Amino acid sequence: MYPRIHRDPAAFGPLLRRPWESPHGVLLLLVLSSGWVLVGLIGHDPWKPDEAYTFGVVLDLLKRGDWVVPSLAGEPFVEKPPLFFLVAAGFARVFAHALPLHDAARLATGFFVGTTLLFLALTARELCGRGYGTVAVLVMIGSVGPVARLHQLITDVARASQSACAALPSLDDRFGEAAQRLINTTRCR
Repeated sequence: MYPRIHRDPAAFGPLLRRPWESPHGVLLLLVLSSGWVLVGLIGHDPWKPDEAYTFGVVLDLLKRGDWVVPSLAGEPFVEKPPLFFLVAAGFARVFAHALPLHDAARLATGFFVGTTLLFLALTARELCGRGYGTVAVLVMIGSVGPVARLHQLITDVARASQSACAALPSLDDRFGEAAQRLINTTRCR
């Protein structure tokens, strides 16, 4: 009925890569991805129950000052890896004068999403070649599914970052030692 058109997927590579090889294209990608990461992080109360208990742990870290064992309502909370709570508490402490405490803590989510996008781009570039890191980032920020979860104050965002960081050292030994330290700090022991 309809003529079959055979298209080689590799033929689209230069079309996708060409606009982003210029310095202006890289700047545009940084602005676009930074806007995607930052929009929705501040200006609202904690949404889901996960955000509420995560903020509770962060608040407990700030009030009690026990940075070794996170606790929730005075009880030790060791269900999740502590790195996200520690980073969120650090952001909350630094930005508490300018933002509400829960918004300041949610900036840690933006940090981990940015790390995820960076390592996703580096992995795609290592696997597929120059220009494909841009494509991977655009696909990620263009996906509908991660939008809500990657803008919440939840520890799963740090785990996504850990997965992105873990992929690159397995491909190339240049990043092995530093990335492995980051990966080990986010694991449950």
